[in-house]
Amino acid sequence: MGLLNLAGLAYLLSIPVLIYIYHFSRKRKRVEISSIIPWKRLRESVVRSSLFRADILFYLQLALLSLLVLAACRPYWRHASGGTAGRHVVLVLDRSASMQTVEGRKSRFELARERALAQLRHLGSRDRVTLIAAGARPELLASGEQNRAKVEALIEQLRPADTPDRMAPALQSALGLLREGEKAKRRNPAGGAVPEESSEVSLSIFTDRSAESLGLGKLNDWGSIHVERVGAPKDNTALTSISVYKDLFSPRQEVSAYVTVDNFSEKSFSGSLSASAKGKRIASREIALPPGGSITTKIGEELPEGLLDIALDPPDALAVDNKGYALLPGNRTTKVALFTKDYRLAAQLRDLAKAIPHLELDIKSPGSYRVTDMAPYTVSIFHACEPKLEPPTSLLLICPPPQSRIVRVTGNCASGVRFLDWDEAHPVGENLRGLQNVPLGGSRIIEIPSWARPVAISATTGGDIPLVLCGECRGRKVTVMSFDISSMELTKSDSLPILLLLLNILKWLGEPEQNQIATGEAYSALVPEAANEKIPESGTKETGDGFTVINPIGQEERLSFREGEPLTVNATDYAGMYLVSEGFTQRAFVANLSSSAESDLREDRHGEDRVVAEEVVSMSLPASPPSDWSSMLLWCAALLLLLEWIVFSFTRPQRVAEEEERGE
Repeated sequence: MGLLNLAGLAYLLSIPVLIYIYHFSRKRKRVEISSIIPWKRLRESVVRSSLFRADILFYLQLALLSLLVLAACRPYWRHASGGTAGRHVVLVLDRSASMQTVEGRKSRFELARERALAQLRHLGSRDRVTLIAAGARPELLASGEQNRAKVEALIEQLRPADTPDRMAPALQSALGLLREGEKAKRRNPAGGAVPEESSEVSLSIFTDRSAESLGLGKLNDWGSIHVERVGAPKDNTALTSISVYKDLFSPRQEVSAYVTVDNFSEKSFSGSLSASAKGKRIASREIALPPGGSITTKIGEELPEGLLDIALDPPDALAVDNKGYALLPGNRTTKVALFTKDYRLAAQLRDLAKAIPHLELDIKSPGSYRVTDMAPYTVSIFHACEPKLEPPTSLLLICPPPQSRIVRVTGNCASGVRFLDWDEAHPVGENLRGLQNVPLGGSRIIEIPSWARPVAISATTGGDIPLVLCGECRGRKVTVMSFDISSMELTKSDSLPILLLLLNILKWLGEPEQNQIATGEAYSALVPEAANEKIPESGTKETGDGFTVINPIGQEERLSFREGEPLTVNATDYAGMYLVSEGFTQRAFVANLSSSAESDLREDRHGEDRVVAEEVVSMSLPASPPSDWSSMLLWCAALLLLLEWIVFSFTRPQRVAEEEERGE
């Protein structure tokens, strides 16, 4: 027995107030008498007793106040633990996409949920339950909970996600509790007192995978581990990849969508692949695959801007991987602002812009730069100069000034610098054959900032130096070319690799942000700083309103972020389109399952999603919170208040009559 809120004892001061009210509430009347001699003969105790007479209403009100004070103190009762502590049952439910597979009339997840509820209903009143949902990331829904009704409600509310299997992180946490329970058993011999926080622990896993595929086959000596496997092997055909390509600088800016279909079956597959936009079918083609076959095909010819729904027919046991989504960009013109004093470079880039469709170039002097004039532009280029206030656009620095604030310039290199290596995996480094043969007139020596990665480097006697840096800084894409291209003739064949490098940079800086991810992955979007606001010394500032995210099933989530940093959406558990809005600004992205391992229902998946025993760390949950009796006391107080009202109603006529007799 104990009190959770000792401050509630201060309400005991209300009891003297009640006595004070009773003492002075009795009505008195002045009466003239002939003598006070009879009153002098009365004993003082008799006189004092007549000043305050407690009746049944007083005692009822005193009891009511006492109950309210006790309820404010939140009393609790904890059972003695000497060898009688209940079990600690850990339940892990698999929420991955494959749990949506239909087995007869029910899905695998419905079968797993029924088994979890059945086990829950067989627990004792003192058993504790920890519930972990295993999806793209583990989610602790209940921790050492003794209220079975609450845990049942949590399990009933669960639904499977559209994400690949990620059981290992959830099992690591569950096994940590199990290991701590086994240690407690060894510390407490039979018959010894077992603390509640170290009671016997058992682990039940509800999934469509086997113990061996989870890495639990060799952990039998860890204690009570039970894998409740649901479902049987099944044939399945799935969309495993959707890719969208668009060339910003092609004349028509055509959009192409490519879809990969895999047949996870020992039988041949024959069906159709269709694409719809705005509720209308715009493309369709027949698909025929041999057992275990795969095909990547282009779907549609002239695809419209907006959301594209892709469907594979006929439907099978797992419906989520028969649908896919893509967001197709519309035609756009990349507007570039060039700030330079070099007329030769300006003339070369002007001629280049005229030859490239959908590219517009405005040439300005560095002194005419105004950050408020940069809203129409997609890319800003600064040659041998740098703005005091960075524009709300993607940024290209060519030969940054010695006092650059964006990158730290530590010196200059003499002429004769050449490209040593470049990153072909980065979009800026694609198709640059022969780049090593292009001589450079010289280069700045710059340090690599934390936000950037080197895409091209050179070698000097002092070590490697970066020639091209790419990254995201304060909510915008930034590329830094440490060398000067103003002395190069970009139209000559010898300079063709440099021309391709420049086009790659413009394309990377000008392309729209990524709008397609796999379910379960985090989505990041650049949110540029407001151009007219001063950034604090920390480099970031909190926003006031934040963004609202609406997922494909209509759920809303409010996100806060730091201005100048990427906006990150972690809750991407469902396939479909997500809307991200702030005021009148709105953007969208889509998520697809696109997981061969999750769609292959023929056998267990023995990938990297396995428990590693050496990585399991023992952990214990805090003791379950004691049972708070304050609510029960409040109910008792309500009943006592009702009783007081009844007594008052029955005794009122008698009190009125007595007062009339006394002449009060």
